[in-house]
This record gives sequence, structure tokens and C-alpha cells, in this order.
Amino acid sequence: MATPSIELFTAATPNGQKISIFLEELGIPYKTTPIDLSADEQKSSSFLKINPNGRIPAIVDHNRNSFAVFESGAIFLYLSEHYDRDFKFCFEDQDEIIDMMTWVFFQNAGVGPMQGQANHFVRYAPETIEYGIKRYQNETKRLYSVLNDRLRDRDYLAGKGRGKYSIADITTFTWVRWAPWAGIDLGEFPRLKDWGDRIEKREAVQKGLLVPSGGDQIEKLRKDPNVQDPFKEWVQKGQKEVAEKHGKNIYYSYGNIFFMKAYYMSIAFLQLLYIAIPGHKFCCYPNVVHKGINNDYLPIWMQQAGYNTYYSGKLWNHYSVDNYDEPFASGCNGSGFVLDPHTYEYYNAYMSQNGGFPTSYKGQYSPDVTAEKAYGFLGEATKYHEPWFLTVAPIAPHSNVKLELQ
Repeated sequence: MATPSIELFTAATPNGQKISIFLEELGIPYKTTPIDLSADEQKSSSFLKINPNGRIPAIVDHNRNSFAVFESGAIFLYLSEHYDRDFKFCFEDQDEIIDMMTWVFFQNAGVGPMQGQANHFVRYAPETIEYGIKRYQNETKRLYSVLNDRLRDRDYLAGKGRGKYSIADITTFTWVRWAPWAGIDLGEFPRLKDWGDRIEKREAVQKGLLVPSGGDQIEKLRKDPNVQDPFKEWVQKGQKEVAEKHGKNIYYSYGNIFFMKAYYMSIAFLQLLYIAIPGHKFCCYPNVVHKGINNDYLPIWMQQAGYNTYYSGKLWNHYSVDNYDEPFASGCNGSGFVLDPHTYEYYNAYMSQNGGFPTSYKGQYSPDVTAEKAYGFLGEATKYHEPWFLTVAPIAPHSNVKLELQ
């Protein structure tokens, strides 16, 4: 048996499997060095010399001065250039090469990142975040629909006619095979499913999928739909370490911004609590006090949950240049209230910052003033490694708008 030229550093993930499959398809001897992700072997000093990004897969070609290559797309190009001289899995025609690489990049830049995020929110997030799950599942499905359409009257993704099995198929196959891990049913994409089933039956693919540990989570999931992921704790631990290490340079804050007209903003800010009282204006501050919810409503709940909360714009039909210093709504770390009676005069606004003395912004467009204050709060919010909630209500939708200066 020939001495292995290629050393593959890998783990049983979609990106790792695509390279072992390609090596099996090429039929060249290679040595496998398993990387235990849960033990952070990918962060060891020896591995970082091969891939400074600390991710698998990576290869070292010992027949070419131990030349190291990382990033799966680059590895495909390297192996094709040096070990597929007969163009079995790539193309000689320039147009077909570009066609093939288009689909390789489609996977690397689209399918992999989006499906990887779907995996994270479905399997690894410390809490269930429906928005994150649906956002990335739906985007993955959209990308799958592109692949499904591409396979109409075709056998493979790239090449003329019905196409030819190439690295474009290999790099995409491993991610499509992991669709159930992201909670995606391939039954919605029949041509893509048939394509994947055909590829998985290939002998080299079967061998490559067993590298490095003899199986993967997909095989376990097929046998037991309720299988648990042994890496969940490790993923969360890694996220925390990254945040702690780079927190001084990267903002790991997260939050929400509501941009709504003030009349409706009151509803959102009060979590749809109906507090209108006959004979009073809708959602004015006295009603909040009367109903006894000034210390028990959405902003307070968010602060109790660990959020920093901010508000810029018109919220209550109560505050004016005369009573700006009265007790005002609880639940704001920072606030900039536009004050009556000039609330609806676009170029004659007065604003109270955190309950302070009114400042005149005569001649300035009041939505711009509100936005400027909001940006200030946003800057403050992102200084801290804590979640935040910022509401912005530029102007209420009333008809008595005055454009003249006063």
C-alpha cells in the first residue's frame, strides 16, 4: 500500500465529511487525524499552525513540503488541481469550471452558513428563540428550493446537458444530508431528495461518511428521532469563552428596536394592555397610574429580565413644557420625550432628556431630533454586554401639523 501523502484533520461534520468523501472518490491514500471538538483540540497550538482559524477540515500534503490547506472550498480546489488530472470530478472546459464553482460558492456562502445557523437555534441555543429558528430554517428552505429547481431535468448540479457528478455535488450533498438536524423535511424538495439518495449510495460516499469515527449524528437521528446532541454543552461553553475573550473589542449585545408612530407605539410599549378610560385621552400617563401598572408592565418586565430599556419620541399624551418634571413612566434607563403642546409641530419641538428641563429644537425637523436621541441611546446600550430594548416613536399621526416656525 502506498504511503499516504495527504493527512486529513477532521471530525464528523458536514464540512469534514465532504473532504473525506472526495479523497475516497479520488482513490488516493490518506491518513486521518481525528480532531476532538469537545476537547477543543482544534484550538491547540499544533493545529493552529495548520489552520489559524481553529476549524476543521484541514489537510497537509506531505509530498509537497507539508503544504497545509484549510477551508473546504480551498481544499477542493487544491485536491482537484494536484490529484484529479483526468477531470473525473471537475471540468476541463472553462465555462463548465465556472458553472461548477458557482455552485460550490453557492453552498459555501449560502447553504452552509444559513443551515449552520438553523442547526444552532434548533439544537444548541440555550433557550428557544422562535424567530431565530424560523428565520434560518426558512432561508435554508429557500436555498434548497433553488437547488431543487436546478435539478429539474438534470442529474447533477454542474456541467452541460444533464450535468456531471463533481465537487459541486459533493460539497452540497453533505449539508443536504444533514437537513433533518436543522428540523427540515427534505420531502418538500423531491428532486433534491432523490439527488441526495443517489449520491449517498455511491461506495466512496459510504466510506467517506464513516470518517473519522465510524458514524455521525444523522445515522443516530435516523434510528432515534429523539437523539440528543452531545455537543450542546460544548457549543454553549465555546460561545461564552469567545464572548469573554473578545468582549472588549466586539459588541455581544443584542436587542430590539421598535420604529412606530407614537399612537401605536403606546400599545406596543404597554404589551397591548387596554388602559383607556372614558373621558380621558388614550394611554395617557394618569391612566397608567390609575390602573396601577406603572410598576408592572412591559418595560418593567424587560428590566426584571435583565434588559436595559430606552425610549425616544412621543409616548404619553400628558407631558408638556409645563409639567415635564412630574413623575413619569417607569421602566426606562434612558428617555427623550417630545413634549406638548409642540409635539406635532415638526419644526418647533421641545424635548425632555431623562426628565430634565425642556430643550428647544426650533428649526430642526423633529423626527431627526428623535432619531439623533435614539442613536445616542443605541450607543449607550451597546457599551454593555447586556440585552437592550429601544423604542423609537418619531411623531404621532395627528392632522394638526404646523410647518411654520414660531
